[in-house]
Amino acid sequence: MEKLITLLAFFMSTFCMSQNYMPVSQTWFKSNDDVYGSFFGLFSYPAYNNTNVVYWGDNSSNNWTAIGNPFLSSTSPKYYSSANTDVNFNPCIYFDGIDDKLDLGDNKPFSQTTGLTYFVVVQPDQTIKPEAFVFDFGSFANKGYGLTHSSDTSVFYSATAGSNGGAVKYHKHNHATRPVIIRYEIEFGVEQRLFYQGEYIPSATSTITLPNINANAVAFNNINGPSKGPFTIGRQSKDNGLNGIVNGNGNGNGNGNGNGNGNNTIRAFQGKIMEIMGIENLLNPQEARTIESYLALKYSITLDNTGYNTGLPLLNYIASDGSNLYSVYSDPSYYNDIIGIGEDENTGLSQKQSHTQQDDFRIYIGNLANDNFSNTGNFSSNGSTLQFLVAGNNLGATYATTASMIEKPASLFSRVEREWKIENTNFTGSFSIDVELANYALNSGITLADLRLLIDDDGDFTDAQSFSTASGISFSLNGNMLTIANIHDSIFPSNSTKFITLGSVGVGTPLAVELNYFEATYQASDNHVLLNWETLTEVNNESFIIEKSTDSENWEVLTQIPSAGNSYAPQQYNVEDRNVLSGIYYYKLLQNSLDGEQIVLETVSAEITTEQETIHLYPNPADNFINLNAPNISKKSIQILNAQGVVEQQLPIVVKNIDTLFIDISSLQRGLYFMVIDGKSYKFNRL
Repeated sequence: MEKLITLLAFFMSTFCMSQNYMPVSQTWFKSNDDVYGSFFGLFSYPAYNNTNVVYWGDNSSNNWTAIGNPFLSSTSPKYYSSANTDVNFNPCIYFDGIDDKLDLGDNKPFSQTTGLTYFVVVQPDQTIKPEAFVFDFGSFANKGYGLTHSSDTSVFYSATAGSNGGAVKYHKHNHATRPVIIRYEIEFGVEQRLFYQGEYIPSATSTITLPNINANAVAFNNINGPSKGPFTIGRQSKDNGLNGIVNGNGNGNGNGNGNGNGNNTIRAFQGKIMEIMGIENLLNPQEARTIESYLALKYSITLDNTGYNTGLPLLNYIASDGSNLYSVYSDPSYYNDIIGIGEDENTGLSQKQSHTQQDDFRIYIGNLANDNFSNTGNFSSNGSTLQFLVAGNNLGATYATTASMIEKPASLFSRVEREWKIENTNFTGSFSIDVELANYALNSGITLADLRLLIDDDGDFTDAQSFSTASGISFSLNGNMLTIANIHDSIFPSNSTKFITLGSVGVGTPLAVELNYFEATYQASDNHVLLNWETLTEVNNESFIIEKSTDSENWEVLTQIPSAGNSYAPQQYNVEDRNVLSGIYYYKLLQNSLDGEQIVLETVSAEITTEQETIHLYPNPADNFINLNAPNISKKSIQILNAQGVVEQQLPIVVKNIDTLFIDISSLQRGLYFMVIDGKSYKFNRL
């Protein structure tokens, strides 16, 4: 959080490396660095959770500062660093989509080179505002440049040669409200274009004639004025048209009356901004991938590796010195949910803990903390300027399956299907991982002493090394989250690539009954409920129990049937319930293991709907009287049974007409009853 003056000096002296992998930035705003609040402009202080941000320091060699209004907190964005608001344990700056903004004042990010490149990491709220500006400079849409991003649309624009209009491009995307890395490039005299998660989007490209970005191309003012303004973060630079309504398609005129892809009530960004980096030049693919790799690992965003949109060769995750951090070419089945931890002196990155966006896998040094800043662990001082651990997975199930049982060491009883590839670059010391196990893996319980960490060189686990707590690692379970701690470099050496998964040596920790489906279907032809289920894998299984309920709270055993025991092939089961009346029934499937443990696998329901629906009981529940309405009801035989099936005494009945009866139920105790009409039953409740 403190301003890193030494880091700025380091940037200026080292970023122009001979490999030129990490280019010099013109602006660089990070939500985890140089963020300050202010006490009415009298003094500033490092931001903490829920602080109004007034100063956001620039980490580039320019050392500019984006400034808000210290006297009007309603226009200041918020600094959030709690577990509910951060992005991969890193803080964010939240803009409200109304009037929150920061600007550079007199400082002007121009470019006289071959182009201009911006990288941003944002996470929008769900909005229908296409022109929600992440940043803007000048006068949209004629003299200036800027980028917008909402949950369904991105817009980018720049001026044209001679400043006689703007080149505006609207692009629909499918990233919704997920965090996204956007690269916005302006190649002077050629085109401007967008990249999402590192992938070029041909449809997000427009031809331009702009030769450079200087004072002639930008309508500059050092405050947000009616027709021009400074470089502004979080909203449109100028005030005119800020609250305009935009409809249609094409180019806007900058006055709120141009064209867009929908309604836009205010041109302000709503959501989280984590990072903005501007570079006064175009980048080659390796330079761009270096920056995108840094951002992807910092914010737990998997880069796009398709490559087919461009025909360009795919690029690995790359460190600032050009080192490969994670391979795209080899083992493509593990290119999913890529996260990492690492330290890189050239970027100032110190990511001590990371998790997937769905939080089903974590990797960290030290002890997992509420946020990255609070993690007290340290990377080893091993002489390297950078060190990383980067992991991806094969999208396998996090429980034992038929496929995983085939590929395991002979000493193991079972293993989960999911596998992770972890690439180590200069990392020494120990780390921990958290794995969220599916309920199927926990159904028969977990004996921690049975667990093994499997580590393999090629992803074929038939000859994997198996590590227990005797090797120095430890296992602990909190709910569904299993922690494997102290994975040290004697079993996971530095500068190696390994494949890992989780196994068990004990029948008491099978890691599976894999249920494919459980369904309840009403068979109207002969009035019964058919219960079907199928397992794909069964380990240490003794029997199945079906329980039944009419209210999903009070249960009784319907039946118990034997199971296949141990099976790695699909097994089908079925049971019939022929004791059903009109209404909804709930069925619970339980697994009974050989060691006596009972686990609920799934609960389903079935609604019994027959011709009985032409009979109406009302009100239901009823207090003292209930109406019974049905064709010719006065001529039918009627009985009332309590919940135990005992027939109640004859109740007073008044015939209103041939189709309606008025029944006095005041003598009944409170509870559930069944009205049996010509042998068919209907439920009602006495209040």
